[in-house]
Amino acid sequence: MPSAPPVPSDSGESADRPRRRLWIALAAVIAAVVALRVALPYAIPPLVGWLAMRQVGLDARIQNVDLEVFKGTVAVEGLWVGPPGVVPEDAEVPDPATALLALDRVSLDLAWTELVNGRVNLRAVRVDAPRVRVERLANGRIDPMHGATPPLPDPEAEAKAAAEEATAEPAAAEAGAAVEAPAGQGGGWPIVVDDLAVRGAEVRVVEEADGEELLDFQLAELDLMAFSMDGASIGLGGIGVRQPEIRVKREFLLDPTKSAGRPPAPPEEVAAEDPAAPGRARGYRIDNLDIERAVFQLLVGERVVDVALAVKADGVTLDRRATFPLEIHLEVGDSGSLDIQGEAGAVPPHFVGTVKSDDLPMHLTLLALREDFNDWVKRFRIDSDLDVAFHSLEHDGNRAGLVTNGRVAVAGFDVSDPQGDDLAVSWDELEILLHEVAVPVGDAATTTPMRVHVEKVSLVAPKMRYRQPSDALERLLSGPIANGAAEDEAEPVVEVETAEAPGGPPPEILVDRVEIENGQVDFHDGNVQPAFDAQVARFRAVIDGIDAGAPSARKIDLDILLGDGTTLKGDGHLGATDGDLKLLIKRLRLPQVNPYANAAGIAVENGALTVKTDISAKGTHWKVDSDVTLHDLRLDPEGSKEFIDSLGMPLDLILSLLRDPTGDIDLPVALEFDEGKMETGVAGLIAGALRQALVGAATIPLKALGGVFGRGGGFELEPIPSVPGVVAAADQTAERGLAMAGLLKERPELAILLTGRAGEEDHPFLQRAVLTEGVAEGGDLPELDEGAGLIGRQQIKSALKKRAKGGEGELSPENEAFLQRYFDASEVPDERYDRLARARADSIRGWLVDKQGVNPARVLVADEPKRGDPGIVLDLESLTPSEDEGA
Repeated sequence: MPSAPPVPSDSGESADRPRRRLWIALAAVIAAVVALRVALPYAIPPLVGWLAMRQVGLDARIQNVDLEVFKGTVAVEGLWVGPPGVVPEDAEVPDPATALLALDRVSLDLAWTELVNGRVNLRAVRVDAPRVRVERLANGRIDPMHGATPPLPDPEAEAKAAAEEATAEPAAAEAGAAVEAPAGQGGGWPIVVDDLAVRGAEVRVVEEADGEELLDFQLAELDLMAFSMDGASIGLGGIGVRQPEIRVKREFLLDPTKSAGRPPAPPEEVAAEDPAAPGRARGYRIDNLDIERAVFQLLVGERVVDVALAVKADGVTLDRRATFPLEIHLEVGDSGSLDIQGEAGAVPPHFVGTVKSDDLPMHLTLLALREDFNDWVKRFRIDSDLDVAFHSLEHDGNRAGLVTNGRVAVAGFDVSDPQGDDLAVSWDELEILLHEVAVPVGDAATTTPMRVHVEKVSLVAPKMRYRQPSDALERLLSGPIANGAAEDEAEPVVEVETAEAPGGPPPEILVDRVEIENGQVDFHDGNVQPAFDAQVARFRAVIDGIDAGAPSARKIDLDILLGDGTTLKGDGHLGATDGDLKLLIKRLRLPQVNPYANAAGIAVENGALTVKTDISAKGTHWKVDSDVTLHDLRLDPEGSKEFIDSLGMPLDLILSLLRDPTGDIDLPVALEFDEGKMETGVAGLIAGALRQALVGAATIPLKALGGVFGRGGGFELEPIPSVPGVVAAADQTAERGLAMAGLLKERPELAILLTGRAGEEDHPFLQRAVLTEGVAEGGDLPELDEGAGLIGRQQIKSALKKRAKGGEGELSPENEAFLQRYFDASEVPDERYDRLARARADSIRGWLVDKQGVNPARVLVADEPKRGDPGIVLDLESLTPSEDEGA
């Protein structure tokens, strides 16, 4: 009997079911992944837009999302973030110029395996061309959020959520439910970014009204290594920065909020910005920020600056008026450091604490702004210890502004022209002790002056070299930005605007004491011909009680030594409405100041100057009284012709009248003028004062000699009168002779020329002498038509002979009358006049030489006598040393 066929069993079907379910589940997962891959690129843009509006009140758009789920990579292209309502809802590609934040591309590389360990690990994050645009509003406010705030929640929804939460909490407690966040993590997954790279970043500040660029900051590369965020803790392994570039307008730098000249804000705006109003929480907070040591290199062109950064902060938040402790430690170069510690706030900006630096190499730090500083600034380091308080808004009785005090020291300063030796400035140490510096900002700057009160400024061994004409100073103040560009493409660090600085009250600057020791100056002025050179070998100054606003100084003490041995000392005070300053200059060589003396029509061949000056001022009236001593002065006749002609008397004679036995000339020089009322320049005033002093000093001895001055400024000495007919002088001869003797002894380069004079008043006396001498020598009486007769003639001749011998020689009245007629008929030869005149001059010369001891070479007698009133004509002459040699 055949066997029955087998009956099908359920065991095989049962075994295939798990496999089918697994394949179905796998297919579902694959489908889900595929669906996710397909859906996410479309879901992410609106999601991002919703979150941006929800969290910060801004509109956000994304052009494209590239997602590779299995590789863990996400790329977002064309991100645009801006104020709401700027871009229409149906616009596909927003205009980048309207964005507050725009970037070309951002890509993320996620390590999926780390998610199993409960950690988000981004192997790489790359951000290409992020661009931030900040507008300065018409009222001067600068707000990166463009006034955007998160939408306020619905009060009814909040109340409902609170009720549900209150109901859920007891139920959860009864069920033993408890939610605990891992310690130190705040309940969130830790996030680690191995490498964050930002390329081509740009931050711009523009005017809202017309888009005018106020500030442009560009950064070629920024690399953050090993960035981590675990709950409220943030870590950073390193930072790399390359080619920062900044350009800022001078107006924006001086007044970023346009506070100067801005009308007061309307009441509603003031209320909105009231610092005492309750702050609005923005929802950003970092409980702990701790960057232990982020080491990076700042690349500026080809120069590398090593920098290490450490940051500690707790409770960092952007909530309005919230503050948090902040510590920043920065190490620059080999040994420089900067420490900032205090209480900080972000909205509005606020800081109260200390700023300290130690051996900070500022010449390296400045490379971030100016690459060419590497050529100009050889070195300088800063030590500081400052207490700083900054409030961007008035709050709790503190004005808006910066207030600081403490110590700042700049050591080893050395700046020199890289293209030559036209400009160089250096010093060993500059120490500034600040009592208080208060700089108001915002609206306070329009009503409150900046206050600077310095206790002491100490400058040790300053040295300066400056040669002009030169463009060195201009090149130093306006050089290219450090951006690695070619020299012909370099941009200035600060664009200098023609507009004036913002208005407001003038600053109040007080300096209790300034001390300068061992200063040196090397100055060359090629703008004058011949060129002027001067060296200060040692400069010391102590100035107390400086008020720059007055301006005034309570005490001034100067001590200067020039390279040629000239010394200058000064002391006194200068007040706001009065002043008194005494200066003493010893033996300043005059030929070296010819380039400036030429402006007064004076050129000096040789000589030196010592001057003691008292400068006093009352109001706008200035008075300068000087005691001037000229040593061995010799003027150039050609270069000083205009000045010499204006004297009205020979210059050599004036100098001879003034030189003492040592060759010096002592002059009192007075100068008075009113500010703004000078009809001539300073050079003209000095020349006029010197001319007046020279002539005035010379007239003193001339007046003693009987000088008479004409209207044209010339002069002549009154002759010494003589008794008619004889050699003897009049009664005043002795007095004027003594004056001559004294002047000749005191003035070794002065000589006197004596010229005898005889004339009509001497004629009758000479007739008597001629007739008497002739008869005594055997001569006869003149023939008269009606004479005395033979007997009478003999009697007259006998009497004349007796008189010639000193006898009386008496005659009768009748014969005396005849004798007078014989005298009148006698002729006097010219030689008798000359002999009498010469005898008169010789008489005075003999008295000066024999009786008064005057050097004979200094008393001259003219070869040719003069006709005129009886006497001696006096003329003064200048002797050169050779003429007086051996006298």
